[in-house]
Amino acid sequence: PQVYSLMTLFFVMGVSTGMMDVAMNAQAVMVEQQLKKPIMTSFHALFSVGMMLGALCGSLFSELSSVRCV
Repeated sequence: PQVYSLMTLFFVMGVSTGMMDVAMNAQAVMVEQQLKKPIMTSFHALFSVGMMLGALCGSLFSELSSVRCV
């Protein structure tokens, strides 16, 4: 039963992430239309940088929380 719960969780997370990605791309298209120049690649680059920084901070905080203060 735990495997099915995990599979359901991953499915819901994947669907949610996909919907969020579509919404962000739609917003970027609207901004592009207003600016009348292509900026979609900048949105994708900044999203990737944000994800990398988030992963770095998460791993750093995880490491720091495992260090015992004496």
